[in-house]
Amino acid sequence: MKISLRTMTKEDLPIFYSWQLDENSRFQAAFMPEEKPESFDEFSKKWEQRFGDSTIDAYMITWNEKSVGMVGKYEQDGLPEITYWIDRAFADQGITTEAVRLLIEKIKIRPIFASVAFDNIASKRVLEKNGFVSTDSLMSYAPARQNEITECIYRLEK
Repeated sequence: MKISLRTMTKEDLPIFYSWQLDENSRFQAAFMPEEKPESFDEFSKKWEQRFGDSTIDAYMITWNEKSVGMVGKYEQDGLPEITYWIDRAFADQGITTEAVRLLIEKIKIRPIFASVAFDNIASKRVLEKNGFVSTDSLMSYAPARQNEITECIYRLEK
């Protein structure tokens, strides 16, 4: 299994958008920017702005040269935080864990943070396998669930 990261481009937006339309995946991710998927045009405009933001690094996850997910780093309250998304058809195969490992090798800043819904066990395992430690939890509004839920905060020091 050959997993690699390549810089995300605007040509990747249609496939990334299609993944975010999956209701089960949205529920697991929980902390989506909007309660309902926006139109592709709105999604594209937001991402084209993000491509010009020097605090954001976005990569497509490729498995045997097929795009299967994305990983990235952005800033939340001035602190580096990672995010990731896997096409549900490729979940539970270790791809996300390896992609996050490749991403944290690229990011030299420490600490790095991540957050995850309390009940997203698979995402918690991805973080823990990569050395992240749960440091806090708080109640946060989860737009994809239209409810407040516990958000678990993770931190990587090394």
